[in-house]
Amino acid sequence: MDFRAQATLDQLRQAFEMVQLGSGVSLHEANVIDDYGTAEQRRAARALDTEQHWWEVPDEAIALGWGYCALSFMDARGLHYYLPAYASWVLRRGFQSDSAAFEHTIYTLESLQERPGQFVLFNFSQAQAIQAFLQYLLSVDPDDSCFTHHYQRAHAIWTAHAETLKEPTHD
Repeated sequence: MDFRAQATLDQLRQAFEMVQLGSGVSLHEANVIDDYGTAEQRRAARALDTEQHWWEVPDEAIALGWGYCALSFMDARGLHYYLPAYASWVLRRGFQSDSAAFEHTIYTLESLQERPGQFVLFNFSQAQAIQAFLQYLLSVDPDDSCFTHHYQRAHAIWTAHAETLKEPTHD
């Protein structure tokens, strides 16, 4: 991992360090929601997610066939908790994974405009960390890949979102 990826990981960790899942939808629970599971199945699935911090989410859980699309089935709390785990996974794996988690992470970041209610818990420093993540991807994009326009779109969306979160300055 290069120093820019590490710096971006550090920024994500610092910005999201205090984020807790609380009553938000958990990773395994999102899979049950995707499968139209019952409340009982959701409770059982939630019990499988035992980590206390988002950085403890196992890479395998993110990369699994069902794990990559879990972000689509999360509420605002779940998304706030798991998005830095997914972004960190992308930074650690780079472009070296067969998992669709990479693409789905970018898709989720692009969905801010369509699902603004899912992103209400993000603060300014967290939006800046997401911007840094997307800027990193743009800087290492292999040969202007087919994802370039997705990175650019997501970056523009999060830049605008960060501006709305910025504290007004008083003169």
